[in-house]
Amino acid sequence: MRPLRALGRFLSERPRSPEWRKVRKAHLREESWCKMCGGNKDLQVHHIKPFHLYPELELDPENLITLCERRGIDDHLYYGHLGDWQKINPNIVVVATSRGPGVPAPLWRPRREHP
Repeated sequence: MRPLRALGRFLSERPRSPEWRKVRKAHLREESWCKMCGGNKDLQVHHIKPFHLYPELELDPENLITLCERRGIDDHLYYGHLGDWQKINPNIVVVATSRGPGVPAPLWRPRREHP
């Protein structure tokens, strides 16, 4: 888990529910593709409302969306966290479904400075 800081502590210090693995596995059976690009590699289950702020929603299937973390196309970082692991994208569901079911969203990436 990435060491994000929120509310004065590292998120990795907050334990996951013992049921998280089962919920994650069930979600990936139902939604086995990235909602942004349609890919099926390196998938992550992203909490729409982060569980460190909304612990009661950690296991809620309505609060989950599948995003990928493929090298070069990291939809989890760019769309789920707006390019910064400490940010939250409250519009991820709207962005991911803006073109209709099964149609990947446009490939937008934030500008990066070249070294």
